[in-house]
Amino acid sequence: MEWAHIRIGSGTQIATGPGPHRASFRAGTKFLVTEFRYWRPLATSAFVVPSFSIVTQRMESRTKTLTAHGLFLALHCYTLGQGPLPISIWLLLALVIGKKAMLIPKNLLLYLDPVAYVILEPWYDFHHDTAMPPASQASHPLRLLIIDRLDIQPGEIDAARTPEDHKAWTITVFSRILLGHPSRGTIQTFSCFKTGSTLPFKTINNQKPFPFLTCMYDRRISSADDVFTHIEYKIATQAREGTTPYFVKLFEVFLQRYIHGVGHPPQLQGIEPELSDEDFEAGVGDPLLRAHLVLGAAADYDMLPMQHEWSIDFRFLGQINSDTDLTEPLHFHSCDKYVSVELDQGLQGLLLAGLGADDLDSSPQKMSTDQCYPLHSRVPPLRADETVTYAAVLTRPIMDEEMSSDESQDSDIELLSSPRILRRHPSLQDHLDFLALQNGFNVAVSPLAIGTLSQPNEIHDLSQDDPSDNETDLVPDDGGEVPGINFNAPVGPLAPPRAHILADFSRELDLEMQLENPPTVLRELMETVDGLCLLSLAFGPLDSAYAAPGLSYQQRAGLIIAEIHRLRGDAVEPVAEDNALPPTHSNVPTANLHLSLYFVGVQTPMGSRTFVRPLQLAAPDSTLLTRLIAAGRPLGRALGRLGDYGAYLVGTAKVPIAIEADYMSHRHNFRQLGSWHDMQTSPTLGALAPVPHSRLSSDLLTAHNMDLDADVYVLYVYHEDADTLTGTQPALNAAIPLPPTAVGPAVGPTARNSTTEYLRGTFPAYFERITHAQATYGTAYQHCLIERYIGSICREVGIVFGRTITPGRTTAGLDIYPNDVSTAAGIAPTTFSSYRTDFTKARKVRTLLQRYRDLREQGPVPGVDDQNEVRFGVLLPMLDAMLGPEILAESFLSDTSGGPEAQAVSQGITPFQRSITNAIRVLEHILN
Repeated sequence: MEWAHIRIGSGTQIATGPGPHRASFRAGTKFLVTEFRYWRPLATSAFVVPSFSIVTQRMESRTKTLTAHGLFLALHCYTLGQGPLPISIWLLLALVIGKKAMLIPKNLLLYLDPVAYVILEPWYDFHHDTAMPPASQASHPLRLLIIDRLDIQPGEIDAARTPEDHKAWTITVFSRILLGHPSRGTIQTFSCFKTGSTLPFKTINNQKPFPFLTCMYDRRISSADDVFTHIEYKIATQAREGTTPYFVKLFEVFLQRYIHGVGHPPQLQGIEPELSDEDFEAGVGDPLLRAHLVLGAAADYDMLPMQHEWSIDFRFLGQINSDTDLTEPLHFHSCDKYVSVELDQGLQGLLLAGLGADDLDSSPQKMSTDQCYPLHSRVPPLRADETVTYAAVLTRPIMDEEMSSDESQDSDIELLSSPRILRRHPSLQDHLDFLALQNGFNVAVSPLAIGTLSQPNEIHDLSQDDPSDNETDLVPDDGGEVPGINFNAPVGPLAPPRAHILADFSRELDLEMQLENPPTVLRELMETVDGLCLLSLAFGPLDSAYAAPGLSYQQRAGLIIAEIHRLRGDAVEPVAEDNALPPTHSNVPTANLHLSLYFVGVQTPMGSRTFVRPLQLAAPDSTLLTRLIAAGRPLGRALGRLGDYGAYLVGTAKVPIAIEADYMSHRHNFRQLGSWHDMQTSPTLGALAPVPHSRLSSDLLTAHNMDLDADVYVLYVYHEDADTLTGTQPALNAAIPLPPTAVGPAVGPTARNSTTEYLRGTFPAYFERITHAQATYGTAYQHCLIERYIGSICREVGIVFGRTITPGRTTAGLDIYPNDVSTAAGIAPTTFSSYRTDFTKARKVRTLLQRYRDLREQGPVPGVDDQNEVRFGVLLPMLDAMLGPEILAESFLSDTSGGPEAQAVSQGITPFQRSITNAIRVLEHILN
């Protein structure tokens, strides 16, 4: 057998060990479900189940095969600690505990098998003392379930049922839907499975089977972070030059780019045998597919390991022959779940060359077979005949004040370092000139012969042997003078210099440079001379702004950091007023164009990034987002990827704070504008005003060489998971008409004045309305109003909801948290949390229904049956009434017209939750 994890870097061979063992179980499970005589998929479930129907096959042979299948499934669970997907968990539960396996908790069925949950949902509201809906309600979901799915008439279920009778019906109904047969325990097929699995499943039966098997099946990869947060980087051997830790950091940066980029290296094709070439190509932008491929290659798992502290180790080998290029720098060892990374010269060159690319994406066609798999770069692959070695010689001229007037700048040269064999790099001259200008160096580049590099004066001129190289100034054979070199002359390659090169420059830079909160990778790289030089050489080509005359060391260092932030997509780091920096790009438009600076933070479930771009746009209006998308990458590209999703919201603030920070803080006057979908056409953005003048806005304008009176606009586009307490914050304050109440000044806490007493004494009107809502309305609208009123109190106190909760603080220094507010209202914090969850979902459904309505006006929408069409037509008006700014009057409780307001005030929370869950399931599938 050819094992994919060994084919990468090692060739095909016989494999043994834990990795192939896991792969065997994976392959065996995938093979089983293709045996149509024994297995079949169910339309009523997300899983595959046995084929219980009799087929044209000798019973003796069938019995033996099914018994072996049962044993295999049990061993799969016993050995891997994972469910044998896609085989049904309900089958395994039935094998372990029998018919009681069909008495499935509602939330568990919804979580593990949402397809079946939609079908069985009406049964959960049908109890032993519940009457069957009459025949006049022919479209009732319960009657449809019984007639269409069970193929019986509702009258066959006795109206007078004992709890035991009802339990027996439940087992029959669930067995039919989940296993495809109403009496699975009485047929021979099931008995064969049970015979084969009895011994290994004894241990599971002695535990708690439901949570035990649920844990085994709940190992599916739901996001790329499920895998990539378990990657660890370890150094096995160090290079003599001491550069290994810095290349490891660069590798880490590249791996992050790979995770969130576009494209797959061809070496990963075939890791998942069931993944077709078409699906492989179609998944070039899918981080989830990348996670599956890496986990499969490194560990031979298709689900997450059961251990809590599992990891995939990348072990770096720095002490190798760095002058060679290996065909496969990465070797996967699935037995022990690690990847050996050989930092040969080719991989080092790829890391250095690719890090400077502004475009982080790479299609599979641009990946060469000699480039390691997780690294994406626009650098074209090197051919064997292109491998030419070079050496760079850095020299220091005598300064002007040390020379007589009739001496030239380059008449006296001090050789600072021994030449070194280096690999081709596309922007050597820019790199070296920049470094030289930092400390008054001149630079010369010379082709070298390999193996002749013992002393500087042994450099050999091979320029005649390689006429394809660009013309350069060469070091004479006698070790004579080195003239200066043209700043823009493109010449050959460079690898990191030794530690002593530019040591004086680095020491002075270390003393003067004071940057605020550099990113972790950058800070570690800059702690030593080698790391600093490596970073300086990695980013190119560098434009003339870096070499502008009159810049201090600190300003030049700041420009390097700004460029690294831009390339890596880090948070924008404001600089101090006395460290104002020149423009980071030579092509930044000049101030007389009266441009505006757009400070835009984009947050998705995969990560966050802040963009700062000077753009020549008309004043903000309803088309602002469309124009920002059209402005081009990387800002336009990031916004364009959001598509038309309703899961994103748009906000603004009066202070430009990076979205990676606490941007939702009330101190920054953060406010939500509306959904991403609505804001693309809403006139709300027409009222977007520039931020007031501040030190931060001035720093941003100065850094981009813009007039200090230019407009700075701040926008945040963020996922709804990072939403504030409610989704209608501005309207909510105005939406709650409070009677005038004489409230004295806020009283600080004393020994006898608790937080609850303080809140109830400060906000009595809100708490009166909460009590009134609890005694008046249906439970759904009760929860809606309670969430709204508590949210208003939280905002007035100053509580801020974001990735972390910032408590409000009274004038007396009392910290107030959301739990304090809900407790003061007599509602347990966990209960209030469930209210908030319910109505976050409700607001999401309302947005989805509005989008569906817009699509429906253009014609029928595929995927929505008549039943859901009717449900949606009722649900949207009810949500509009329930979530609108006006408090619905009590008089609607006696309204018998069935209007949306009447439904909203009388709705029970259980049917309301059911409607919301069904709408999310159907609409997300259709609209996304």
